Amino acid sequence: MARNSVFQATPQLTIAGFTIGATVVGTTDSYAQDNNALKVPGFVTTNGFVQARVADRMTILFNASNLFDVAAFTGFDE
Repeated sequence: MARNSVFQATPQLTIAGFTIGATVVGTTDSYAQDNNALKVPGFVTTNGFVQARVADRMTILFNASNLFDVAAFTGFDE
């Protein structure tokens, strides 16, 4: 039986109280049945963020999810 892998990476750059970055989450192809008849496609989603420190003890954060509008199927029924 084939197994899939799940992965995540969060690169970011911080300069003078300003941070920009992304979170990349994905999985490889996998099978939804023991007999490998139904294959679930892998996917990679990308989420972006920008963070700025505007004052002591005050930070503003903007997030964007699934920037490239990827269809991420995580479960199937027969």
